[in-house]
Amino acid sequence: MKRSMNKMHVIKTVAFLLIFVLLLGYVTDILQPKWIDGTSVTFVQENFYKEKKNSIEVAVLGSSQLVYGISSMRLLENYGISAYSLATGEQPVLCGYFYLREMVHSQNIKTVIYDVSMLYEEEQETRFRKTIDTAPMSRNKLWMILEHRNLSFAESARTYFFPIMKYHSRWEELEEMDYHYADLNTEVFKGNIMSPIASQRINYEKLCVDNDEIDASITMDESELYYFREMVQYCKEQNIELILIKTPKTTWTKSAMVGVEALAEEYQLPYMDFNTAELLEASGIDIEKDFWNQDHLNIRGAEKLTDYMAEYLLANGTYTDGRNTEAYDEEEVRRYYIDRENKYLQTSNSLEDVMTALKNDRYEVVMQLNGDIASHWNEDAQQLLAELGVSVNMAELQNAPFIGQYKNGNRFYEESQATAFTHEGTFSNGTPYEVTSNPSGNEMETGAKIAGEEISFQKKGLNFCVYDTVNNKLVDNFTLYYDEDRGDFNIYRYRES
Repeated sequence: MKRSMNKMHVIKTVAFLLIFVLLLGYVTDILQPKWIDGTSVTFVQENFYKEKKNSIEVAVLGSSQLVYGISSMRLLENYGISAYSLATGEQPVLCGYFYLREMVHSQNIKTVIYDVSMLYEEEQETRFRKTIDTAPMSRNKLWMILEHRNLSFAESARTYFFPIMKYHSRWEELEEMDYHYADLNTEVFKGNIMSPIASQRINYEKLCVDNDEIDASITMDESELYYFREMVQYCKEQNIELILIKTPKTTWTKSAMVGVEALAEEYQLPYMDFNTAELLEASGIDIEKDFWNQDHLNIRGAEKLTDYMAEYLLANGTYTDGRNTEAYDEEEVRRYYIDRENKYLQTSNSLEDVMTALKNDRYEVVMQLNGDIASHWNEDAQQLLAELGVSVNMAELQNAPFIGQYKNGNRFYEESQATAFTHEGTFSNGTPYEVTSNPSGNEMETGAKIAGEEISFQKKGLNFCVYDTVNNKLVDNFTLYYDEDRGDFNIYRYRES
């Protein structure tokens, strides 16, 4: 009887501890910050641990330049190379080294592509928390915590083993997103995010470092360099090829490049710096179309850089064709192509690029005029609109209101009137819209409403609303306007700061 009671006591104790651990994990997950903005560290990590074992052969590591700068899905789809990017925003070298160890543990890593930006960055505690807080417990995580605690600014190791000790007071800041953040994981594909922004403000003289003066005061961070050397040694022990690259970045310098060149020569490592005129030209990077901002490529630039690296990989190594393995996920590929098409539209900054992107059976377009473009209109622009299905000649609409609805060459509605008017219609899937055209009115007063959602254009010109009738979402809205500075038509997208 006594033995039976002891057994029951043990069972109750174990059950209590199990419930406590589960509740602690659940509460910790809610309370700790969700690193899902910008480089989406949380989703990048979570998705990696869902990959099938031994299905990845190329590891992409480094800072945010590679989150946006190399497309693992393009490597797979176009070249058969199975890659995953565990690059994260402002990633300390120690964190990149940790990720490499994690990838070697579960994957068949043959090659590492490593961006060298962080060699020159002073370490900060927040950058480590993004990695350590979100990574599942493992021998490698334990190793990283112990290594990290040796740094002068490191917080107590206890807060890494039990993050709730640091974040217990966050309960006052909790939002709906903290409970349902997983629903927002829609744009990360094998660790990469395709940027939907195209900046036209890139200065080539700042981007290309060829003519820079050498500044001897620019040196590598000692701690970053130490862990880089450790990572080099680890790659040698694991028989992994380590390739160093520097993606295009206007804040990079020739001094930094020369420092990395010396380091690469010391270890006999290949190093490709895309801030030189030679590699900018060889990769086909276009400063007018291929950048998100001063330091990051958008989807167009990323695909060009990816193509260049793929050719190098295939010329210097042998890889299993990931398209012919059990790990090939057709649903992921389907979602990738949808997102890719959307991002190509969203980065179109010329009427010609827009019309190319709109040749898609998912898209329907509602157009509205709220400014005078007739005086600058030309035959080339009219022919491009005709491909969409537009029959009205914009050159004849001098301050005349105009609304039209089109899909890939088909015209559903088209009207111009003498005075301002509003049209209520539906897309082919039944989604309602309402559009007002008033060329003489304030651009803030004329807009559109799609499925009850207000759309603001913030610019006078020919406005476009692009709706995905298959996935029931507004994909893009922008204004075609005449840019006096360029002496040509340009595309404007309003983005809330």
